[in-house]
Amino acid sequence: TTSKPGELICAQIKQQHHHSTTAIIHAETINNISMSTTGSISKIAHSKIMLHAAQYSRSSIHGILLGTHDADNNTWNAVDALPVCHSVPTKPLLDMAFRLAEAYCGEEMDIIGWYTANARIGDNTPIPTAVKVASAISNDSVLVMVNNSKLVGAKHPYDVFDKHGKPSQSTELSVGSAAESKVFFASGVKCWDFEEHMSNESGNVALEDKDWLVNKEAVALASELQ
Repeated sequence: TTSKPGELICAQIKQQHHHSTTAIIHAETINNISMSTTGSISKIAHSKIMLHAAQYSRSSIHGILLGTHDADNNTWNAVDALPVCHSVPTKPLLDMAFRLAEAYCGEEMDIIGWYTANARIGDNTPIPTAVKVASAISNDSVLVMVNNSKLVGAKHPYDVFDKHGKPSQSTELSVGSAAESKVFFASGVKCWDFEEHMSNESGNVALEDKDWLVNKEAVALASELQ
């Protein structure tokens, strides 16, 4: 039987806990790296990622990308994003988050990658844990990073990396909204992640109201964007 992404990720992190990122890279097969790739991030996925970054602007953030991937045509489309955490992800958190994400995907979407952002301005290299998670998802998984140096003035704030953590210079990326980053940071819209969903950070908010899978307020904001 084929292992689920969540199981592979947790097993790989456990086995590779004492290994360097370099060892992981050399242990992986790199024959499937595409020479030229076209990627897209939908308005909803973009809104959730940016709201997640705005919500925890002094922390690193991590999340799951859902969508479609066409290996024959070297294209991928991030239709949705699931905010997972605002600290370094742990094995138990990843295990639970990926199992729920797999159930949420249904038949129309797959888990296609991982997104992340670092806390420090100018620090735009994925941390080893983000690389490990992305590399365990699939042979064609993508790693999308919010480049905090591009939050103002750039066409979009993202850098794309392959699953080994290497910058993907050949990826042509389009984003479903041209809204400036300040729109998300000034919106006041709450974006729940799975870490907060499972914690007591939000006080007396009921568990069912901390909806990290749908994030209805984020979806509503996305519908208003150009």
